[in-house]
Formats: sequence, C-alpha cells, structure tokens
Amino acid sequence: MSASLSDAETAGSPACWNCRSEAVGKTIRYNDWQIYRCRACGFRFAADGPPLNLSEHYDDKYFDRLRQRDEMEKWRIIYSGRLDYLENHATGIRLLEAGAGASTFAIHAVERGFEVTVIDGSEWAVGHLTALDGIAGSVADLNELQLGARSFDAVHCSHLLEHLSNPRSFLSACFEGLEKDGLLYLSFPAYEPSILGVRDFCHRIGLARHPYNYQAPDHLSYFSGKCIRAALSEIGFSIDHFKRTKFVSLHDSFERMNRNGVSRKILFGLSCLLKPLTSRLGFHRDLEIIARRPS
Repeated sequence: MSASLSDAETAGSPACWNCRSEAVGKTIRYNDWQIYRCRACGFRFAADGPPLNLSEHYDDKYFDRLRQRDEMEKWRIIYSGRLDYLENHATGIRLLEAGAGASTFAIHAVERGFEVTVIDGSEWAVGHLTALDGIAGSVADLNELQLGARSFDAVHCSHLLEHLSNPRSFLSACFEGLEKDGLLYLSFPAYEPSILGVRDFCHRIGLARHPYNYQAPDHLSYFSGKCIRAALSEIGFSIDHFKRTKFVSLHDSFERMNRNGVSRKILFGLSCLLKPLTSRLGFHRDLEIIARRPS
C-alpha cells in the first residue's frame, strides 16, 4: 500500500476494480455514491450507492433518444467510418457488439455483410435488435461475460465501459473471445486526473454545480487514457489506434457554468476577455481506442 495514504483515507475503501490495488482513497460523494481513486493505476470508480434497476432504466424511452441520434447524418458517417476500418483490418466478418443498446451500428454492420451478434444487459434492447433479420444475440451480465475462445473477429463497444462495475473482467473476456489479430473497438468518456481535480475543486468551492460527469449509478467506471492503455497492455492487447475526441474549450465550459452566482459570472467574463486563449485551451470528453489481440 502506498505510504502516502493515511489510515483514514483508506479505511473501508474497496480494492481497485481495475488493478486490485488496496491503495484506494475516497474523493467526493455524488448521488449517494462514494467516488474512489486508485493511487496505483489512476482508475476512479463509484461504489456503495443504491443500485440501478436495469429493466426500469434501460427501456424504450431511454433508447428512443439514441435511435433519433443515430438517424442524423453525422452518426451515419461515424458508423460508416468504423465499419470501413473493420472491413479493412479485421481478420473476418464475425462481429460482436457488446452493450449494443438500441444502436443502429449492428444494423449497418449486417448491411455490410458482417455476421452480427449483440449482447446487452437490457432485455428490451436485445429483443429490439434480434427481431431484425441477420442479428443474433442474448441478454448477459457484461460484468461476468464469458465468450468462447476465438469466437469473433471484432468486438465493438461504444460507451459501455463506463457502465461496468467489473471492467477489467469484461476486457479479459473480450481478449479470450477474439480470434488472433482480432480487433476490439472502444469509445467511452475520458476521465483525466487534471480535469477531474480542477472540476471537483470548483464543485467544492461553489464554482461548479456538479463534479465532473460521474453520473452514478449509470456511470460507475472512470478511465483516463493512461489507465486504459496500461490495462489493455497488461491483459495482452496491443494498441493500433488511440485518439482523444470531443474537444471542449475552457470558454465553452465557463459559458455553461454562467447561469447563477456572481463568482460564475465573473469567471465567464474573464474568459470572454481572454477568449483567444480560453477557446484554444480545454479538454477532450471522449477516448477512442482500437486494440488488437496479437497473433
């Protein structure tokens, strides 16, 4: 255990969900959930809060806005680009979409000639997709996922990892289920230590209404770029592609905060005066990774 942690900081803290280290300390509470940070690997996670009722939360109303989003030309182009990459670099056409939700990615993949299997914790989502021609699938607890060895040539996971309470086990299952040279596509929110520290501090002193994007109990696992790359490498993956996406400038961030409170308005006013600088400085909200199981 890290010598920098006091007994009070680690008392009652669970082991890290990612690296199993006991060098875990409490940060802040959000939505009756305690947010923990691992000093060993940098991973953050939410624990000890009231659980989410999956069947009530992930229903047709939840997925309706995602289906509407997927009808936008922007998302058609995004999905087309991902499928182009898989067609050109995957070893075959057996595709697993894990945490499929009601995304149309699986539908586009079938149209491209992929053999598509979907898995999700939501009965509604799986039923919705498997009712369509060419898509097989099942309901599964993705925290305890087991896949047959070398069952797939590619696994697609879009904004799934942050919802899991056992992400390391899930990534290991993907490694086992991929064919040699098979690809794992991941996209998920970025939780970098710098922005988390600043935003949490701003929340404590009243400049920000909320801490940064924890969203428990819907989001439970919070990876930084360094943390996820280390986890994938330890499991055995090599990284083909790593990209930070969805840039948010400091000016945009301060503008969102400029609603109530004198201190927020002053901060936004200063940002306007320094807009040439604050428009260029900022952070990326998402990470995109393509990992490969080496041959």
